[in-house]
Amino acid sequence: MGRRLTTGLAGLGLALALMSATWAGAAAADSHASISVSAPSASPGAQVFVVGQGFPAHSVVRLAICGNAATRGSVDCDQESSSTLAPSDQGDFRVPIPVVAPPTSCPCVVQATSTALDAPIAVPLVVTGVPVGPIQQVVVSETPLKVVSAELTGWGPLTAWFGAGPQRMLVLTLRNPTSQPMDLPAFTLTRGRHAPDTIVRSVELGTLAAGETRTYRIPVRFDVVAVGDLSVGGEVGVAGQSATFTAASRAVPWGLVVLAIVGVQLALLGLRDRARRRLVVPRRVPLLARPRRVSAFDVADPMDYWDFPSPPIS
Repeated sequence: MGRRLTTGLAGLGLALALMSATWAGAAAADSHASISVSAPSASPGAQVFVVGQGFPAHSVVRLAICGNAATRGSVDCDQESSSTLAPSDQGDFRVPIPVVAPPTSCPCVVQATSTALDAPIAVPLVVTGVPVGPIQQVVVSETPLKVVSAELTGWGPLTAWFGAGPQRMLVLTLRNPTSQPMDLPAFTLTRGRHAPDTIVRSVELGTLAAGETRTYRIPVRFDVVAVGDLSVGGEVGVAGQSATFTAASRAVPWGLVVLAIVGVQLALLGLRDRARRRLVVPRRVPLLARPRRVSAFDVADPMDYWDFPSPPIS
């Protein structure tokens, strides 16, 4: 008995050691994510391949070409040409991206961002024809951007009552509490059921004047047969002046509910009628009780059977 117990404890210890090693390896892989490009330089309009390794599996990675060494984050990156991808189960990927001129001057980089990473990853890329300027640092303010309100409004379209993708309008109100204008970069809007985890698109916000409060109306479309709680979220602003928001709504396909109720009612009525036909037995009339058809031979005068008029009596 003692030998079996010792063997079992040894096996349990070995299993725990293997699990610990696996977790440590996964954590090490997450902390050693890296990217590289297929060419050190390229001109706008060309393509370069970006190779990534060590990324968390099932994460969402966004690749973008940025100027200013991506010092100020997404404000230095070209969001329209950015690419979104999911690494393989081993955390690897190799995808082509178009080379474009970033919104700010070089030094230029290819930047990879993901919510599963502690910080963005960037590698240098010389974009031919783009001027090189001094790196502009981030001006950090003690007062961040304020999200006054964020809500999802609307109920349509009518086809959403029958399983089509529901559409909502994100009403986002932002306020710049500082005494300086605030240039807001495009932010990434996410959506999902219960928690926003799917990237929708990039949304341009523009510049908020000092003390200005502005309301943005952003249409959002959800997946087909999205039932239950719907939510969107995002982070707006720049480093040191950013703010996060979430908004929720609810979708119920009432058309499908009504069709299901009508279908159940019709099925119940059909079963009722079938049961009634089985319970009601038709009454059979005996053959002798049926009325006999009168023939011409049963009439004393055959002329009366055919209803001919009698000849006049002279």
